[in-house]
Amino acid sequence: MSNDPQQSSASKDDVSSEKPLEGLKLYLILMEELKVRFRIINETFENKTNLPPALVREICFLQFRFSCEIIALSCLAAHGDIPRSKAMISSYEPRKIFKELSDLKPNFYPQPMELVDANGAKVLQGLPDKEHLKKDELLKLWGISGNFLHRTPMAKLYSKQPKKPDDFSDIFCWSRKLTGLLNSHWITTKENRQGLYVTLRSTDSETAKASILDFDVNSGEVSVTGLKLDM
Repeated sequence: MSNDPQQSSASKDDVSSEKPLEGLKLYLILMEELKVRFRIINETFENKTNLPPALVREICFLQFRFSCEIIALSCLAAHGDIPRSKAMISSYEPRKIFKELSDLKPNFYPQPMELVDANGAKVLQGLPDKEHLKKDELLKLWGISGNFLHRTPMAKLYSKQPKKPDDFSDIFCWSRKLTGLLNSHWITTKENRQGLYVTLRSTDSETAKASILDFDVNSGEVSVTGLKLDM
């Protein structure tokens, strides 16, 4: 069993972390915000209002930018038990947040997972081969989408325009990877001891739902605590 990084001593720049349960509730709130942004991307991508292609790209990539930042903040929320530096909690940049988190918990990033039937029992099954937004791809998408935060400079206004301005295949690809990652996923909160299984839509409602799984390594028993937002 690996050592739990959360047990390392905190530096003088560390600030208090919130109670774990409060962090997990915040995680679900951020998931709900992501669902709204995914809907904006889908509706803009369909372009039923005939927006100019440049505006379609601008709106979608702006939502991608926010989505990357929300995922980074969600990782912080899920790991509410770790000491955090002032730099960590004051940043919105995924690269900075991921750097500090990886030093404390290498397996902090969510992974696609689903609940399947196995011999009459419900079993969590990892989906490593499913198309999803990997950690390095999130950082890449965040960087690409930053190009849409400002108006094109004069030097580029005269540059050659894309041959197919209404080709939104890249938007579709990034969107598919985002939903592939988060529709149903797992995030390790305590190495070999606890994890969070999250679905963006529970079976009895449209709200996000989480199950906290605590593992007893001595007995092999697993306890499950449901967590759901009251919307």
